[in-house]
Amino acid sequence: MRILLLGNGFDLYHKFPTRYDNFLHTVDFLQQNYDEKTMLTIGDIFGDQRLLEKDSFIPECYAKHKEAYNEITVDQEKIKKIISLSEDNIWFKYFLSVYNKELGWIDFEREISKVLYAFEEFFLCYGNVYDITFPKYDVYEYIIKRFDFFYEYTDVAVDASGRIYDTNSDTVLDDYQLEEPYGSKIIIINKAKIIDKLYDEL
Repeated sequence: MRILLLGNGFDLYHKFPTRYDNFLHTVDFLQQNYDEKTMLTIGDIFGDQRLLEKDSFIPECYAKHKEAYNEITVDQEKIKKIISLSEDNIWFKYFLSVYNKELGWIDFEREISKVLYAFEEFFLCYGNVYDITFPKYDVYEYIIKRFDFFYEYTDVAVDASGRIYDTNSDTVLDDYQLEEPYGSKIIIINKAKIIDKLYDEL
C-alpha cells in the first residue's frame, strides 16, 4: 500500500491561489467587477488584469493553469451567492481593512481570536450605551471601531430618563440595548445579541 501525505504549502507549490490574501482579493474583485456576461470561466476571472494587479501570486497561478482555468465554467449562481454573502459581512469588511500581505491562514485564525478577545475586554470596560469609551484599552478600541454594526456616531443623545444632551460620541443602537432588569430603566449593552451577530456573520 502506498500513502501520499500532502503537507501545508503543497497547493501553493503547485500554483493554486488558496492563500488568505488570494481569497480576500478575489472576492473583493468580484464585488466590484463581476459581470456574468463576460466572466464565463475561471480563466475570465483569474486572467482579468484588474485582479492580477491586486494580487501578485494570481498571475503565476493563471500562467501555470491557464488552459484548465479557461475550460472551467463559472457557476453564476454560486458566484452571486459569494458576492451577496460577503458584501455586507462584518468580518469580511474587517479583514479587508486590516489586510497585511504577510498574513497566512494561521494568522487569519489568530486575527479572529484577537477580535473576540477585544470584544471580551470591551464588555468588561465600556462606559455606557450612550458613550462608548475605552479608558484603558486603546488597541481594542481600534478593533471594535471597525465593527460598527452595533453603534453609531451621534452629536445628540437621549439618556434613560429622556434627558437630551449634546455629545460627540459613539452610541449603541437601540437594537443592541437591553433593559436589565426589566422595568428598571437601567439600559445596558445587549452582549448576547452582539456575540450572536459576530457568530452568524463568521
